[in-house]
Amino acid sequence: MFLGSATHIPPKKSIANDCFDQQSWKYNAGAAVRSTPVADGRNIYFGTEKGDCFSVDMASGKLNWKFTAPSPIHSSPALQNGKLFFSDSKQTLYALSAATGKKLWQQSLGDNKPYGWKFDFFWSSPVISDNSIFIGSGNGNLYAISPVDGKVLWKFAAAAHIRSTPAVFYGKVFFGDMNGYFYAVASKTGKEVWKYEAHATKFVNDSFGYDRKGIVSSPVVIGNSIVFGSRDGYMYNINAETGNANWVFDYHITWVISSVATDGKTVYAALPTASM
Repeated sequence: MFLGSATHIPPKKSIANDCFDQQSWKYNAGAAVRSTPVADGRNIYFGTEKGDCFSVDMASGKLNWKFTAPSPIHSSPALQNGKLFFSDSKQTLYALSAATGKKLWQQSLGDNKPYGWKFDFFWSSPVISDNSIFIGSGNGNLYAISPVDGKVLWKFAAAAHIRSTPAVFYGKVFFGDMNGYFYAVASKTGKEVWKYEAHATKFVNDSFGYDRKGIVSSPVVIGNSIVFGSRDGYMYNINAETGNANWVFDYHITWVISSVATDGKTVYAALPTASM
């Protein structure tokens, strides 16, 4: 799944002889690829702006199958028990057979609310944990969905669109919304545990001429802390149990929309300026 696990800390680390500058193969998907691909050891799965979901052989780059959805696929897929899960921009969550690309079920995630700022092509991706799929929606709900049949187990209403991909840790689901609120809800029931107000909640977008309220980046679990960035220009480290801030770092205007990388001691974030 996106960033490798429900805590968003990938289990694989780079090693000294990893090589990233030699092309093994190239596949023309016919449209922009905005989501992160997922791999199962043999095949790679990814979606495109055109609405196609591909399965491509990891070794050769040969196409295994293609599934076409009715709208762009911006979410990164997730894999579990031979099923592939992803959503499209019409807010439909799909389950496909990873082996054949056959559709197993689909579930609507509601209507996408109007959004006035035109960069909105970051979408929440499905995360699998506790026998549930967790995914945010443009209607402001976080959904828990059964991976077996697509049934909605519960939904939680946030204050605005949810574009960040949730993280799951010790029975809680963590995510932000596009009005600057960050939440922890119980993974079994969807009940709110705590809510944190980022600096963004005090901002008025029209005074800047662009969105400074949205929490687009996906939270990363580091120990007992949740770390995430926001378009308000701050990086936040929040205690996972209490919802209180351990520290907040001010980047001075520039937004933070990437998820952080970490070695467990230091966090690294890519910014729209040339610095890190």
